[in-house]
Amino acid sequence: MALTISEDFRMTAGGKAFRFMKITHDETTSSISAASMDLDYIDFVADCGTYYSSDIASVANRVVLSIITDNTAIDFGLPAKAASTTRFFVIGW
Repeated sequence: MALTISEDFRMTAGGKAFRFMKITHDETTSSISAASMDLDYIDFVADCGTYYSSDIASVANRVVLSIITDNTAIDFGLPAKAASTTRFFVIGW
């Protein structure tokens, strides 16, 4: 199974690309590439929500987003439960 990627918002300004994304997890994948968001480079990412699943104990957990070393992907820190979601804001080009 693969991540399901949805783009809720897209804008370009000042040479930068702005995206608001929603990811539905598959329980095995812990990162998303810049190319999956129509970007070449990720400059900034901000977590905009808690991931949810049918396991009520995980509702309070948060995905910790970080940009990998070469700025070409976002790491979730751990594979989230299947069918849980993460929303985040990303800036890049």
